[in-house]
Amino acid sequence: MNKRQLAAMAAAAMMLICMPTTAFAALGRPGQPSASVQQQVKSERKVIKKNAKETEEETAKWQQQMLESVNKERKAAGLAELLDGDAAAIRKRMDNTKSQYEVIKLRAEEDTANAVRAYINENKIVGVHLVADAKRYYPYGSLASHVIGFVGDDNTGLYGLEARYEQELEGQSGMVVSTKDNAGNDMMYAYEQYFAAQNGSDLTLTLDTTIQYYLEKGLDTMTDKFAAANGATGIIMDAKTGGILAMASSPSYDLNDFAAVQDKTLRERMERGESTLAEMQLLQWRNKALNDTYEPGSTFKILTLAAALEEGVIERIGGKLEAVIQSDIPKDSSFSLVDSVAKRAREEGCDGVLAIGGGSVLDAAKTAAAAIANHKPAEKLVGTLKVKKQPMPLIAVPTTAGTGSETTIAAVISGTATHRKRQILDPKLVPFAAILDPELTVGLPQGNTIHTAMDALTHALEAYVSTYATPETDRYAEMAAKMIYEALPVVREEPKNVEMREQLLVASFLAGMAFTRTYVGYVHAFAHSIGGRYGVAHGLANAVLLPHIMEYYLPVSAPRLARMAQICGISGDSDEGTRARAFVESIAAMNQTGGVPERLAEFPRAEIDAVIKEAFQECHGTYPVPRYYTRPAARALLEQVCAE
Repeated sequence: MNKRQLAAMAAAAMMLICMPTTAFAALGRPGQPSASVQQQVKSERKVIKKNAKETEEETAKWQQQMLESVNKERKAAGLAELLDGDAAAIRKRMDNTKSQYEVIKLRAEEDTANAVRAYINENKIVGVHLVADAKRYYPYGSLASHVIGFVGDDNTGLYGLEARYEQELEGQSGMVVSTKDNAGNDMMYAYEQYFAAQNGSDLTLTLDTTIQYYLEKGLDTMTDKFAAANGATGIIMDAKTGGILAMASSPSYDLNDFAAVQDKTLRERMERGESTLAEMQLLQWRNKALNDTYEPGSTFKILTLAAALEEGVIERIGGKLEAVIQSDIPKDSSFSLVDSVAKRAREEGCDGVLAIGGGSVLDAAKTAAAAIANHKPAEKLVGTLKVKKQPMPLIAVPTTAGTGSETTIAAVISGTATHRKRQILDPKLVPFAAILDPELTVGLPQGNTIHTAMDALTHALEAYVSTYATPETDRYAEMAAKMIYEALPVVREEPKNVEMREQLLVASFLAGMAFTRTYVGYVHAFAHSIGGRYGVAHGLANAVLLPHIMEYYLPVSAPRLARMAQICGISGDSDEGTRARAFVESIAAMNQTGGVPERLAEFPRAEIDAVIKEAFQECHGTYPVPRYYTRPAARALLEQVCAE
């Protein structure tokens, strides 16, 4: 019995319950000889006969039980039709004698509740009751939806302020303390004590409803006018106080029906088969003002902060910073390590996380920050949208130019026992800020520099050929690939060329922005399996696999790859197919020049089938790849890259 308060109020709803009765199983018809009795008669053995009264009583009892069973079937079917549910499931709940009641449906809308009530009265149904319930209701509908967020069926905040301030808003549940007998049954009238629910705290916002309305209206108007495929966002702030008067993103959604996709453009994408319902839901729920990354502007404020720290300005004005350092992060972080980091951060009372390192370090930090805030073991966050509460603030400082983890919604962690790489996908994982310092990459061994750059190129190309690609992601992918093709040869010859290393860092960042919106594909699926099983560096595995898989995509992705060839300066005026193939060959040539092996010596041929199975579980039918692998094609691919 929680009450939550945030520009919202309770609305009437109904909970439908049924009281169970004992089920009857018909094993034979009473009063009639069974097959065994007939056999006894034929063999002239003794038959026990019942008198007419006993037979009549058993027949009546059987008829009554059959009638009850038929009535249950009829009630279940009728309720299922009204509730749009499963009759068999409802019938199963009716037959449950282990509890005093079974909930058939939670929070039935008022019109549904009225229909059920009429059905019960008209058919004189006993044992089925309507109980008053409550649900979260947002009186302003879609207004400030991205700021407020919403709650799930269990009234737990899932997005926005509802999720961020869950503990403060939740309140304390009420309860009833009663006695039970030795069989565990409630003794309803023997002893009972009622503890009322306690309301959660109120949350007062600086939003002005009028300003918020006009901001949202303006965004919708401009989005329609300019056909902005990726929507828009805006913030209005009181410059004197810093208070946010309005914050909005387009497309929006109705807080009272958050699962429904109302935006015309998003619905059309679903109808054309370009995107799934889940993908469009994520797009409409995304607060672009907070979760997206933008080109220079206020993002430079973090550089100002870094400069202030370096010059000691904060200490001079009386501030004090203390840090707890965790330096033993391996190249493939495990869930046990992440949990130990999270535990230490809690014990030390840390307020934020500063991650300095490669992709494994950044992914571990992102996962730990989420685990701390959500009070869960890291492995419980595996999957999509499992991060319910906003992670602890995280600043990411990459020391390799490849993973793009500083700007993505993903974190990849290895299972402690299985060594299988698992993904956590949630927009909340995007770091609060990223600092790109090329000086930190100068000391990288040449092999690491090349492998991570090829990792970034893989991100850009898998985003580019993805069926989820958009003009925005295409722009990021093209810029990233062009910068890598320009900078990597120079850095290979001049390892201390800071300008070109900076270009590789920016390329990795842009490629991360591309693939975090389109997902990756088979290169990553196979690389995750091979890397998790045999300890192959992720960038190296991507580099070896990339030209082979791009070649497999040629029959369907030639136009895209031909355009990328032109952008990267690979081809001249040849035809489209020739340009596309030349681009794929240029990837293989880049590997060869950089000393990337053609085969992965750690990957045994005998394990090909196991890798295929694992990679298909991750990618096949779920990733938006332009062409799906068959098992024979996948085997042919892996035979080219496994140990000889």
